[in-house]
Amino acid sequence: MELALKLRKRGYTEQEVGAALDECQAQRWLDESRFAEIYSRQRMEGLYGPVRIMAELQQRGVEIEPETLSATPDHEWRRRATRARERKFGLGDRLPWAERGKQGRFLSQRGYTMGQIEFALDQVRLPD
Repeated sequence: MELALKLRKRGYTEQEVGAALDECQAQRWLDESRFAEIYSRQRMEGLYGPVRIMAELQQRGVEIEPETLSATPDHEWRRRATRARERKFGLGDRLPWAERGKQGRFLSQRGYTMGQIEFALDQVRLPD
């Protein structure tokens, strides 16, 4: 858990860390599922994909998948991937292979699945 790691870094003993965490849980100040929901929503607003959000949660010691992620349909993730691409690169006509690879790598690093990336890369600017 992230709080335990921070306390250890500040020099608290394992016994002190355990007591502090027990007290926080008894007071209901620590709620892993609530943290996961809030964190997921914030990262989604930043146009990060489901793969990266789950990886970041796992790095923070959260093993549950928040409902925010599981309840979001794939078409919404595809829309978010398209928005992330448009914000970074704009939407143009068909992409040359090298540019398609560059934009695909960007979306992959943002945590989108291959299907979501392919969808976003296939989107073109509509004529005015």
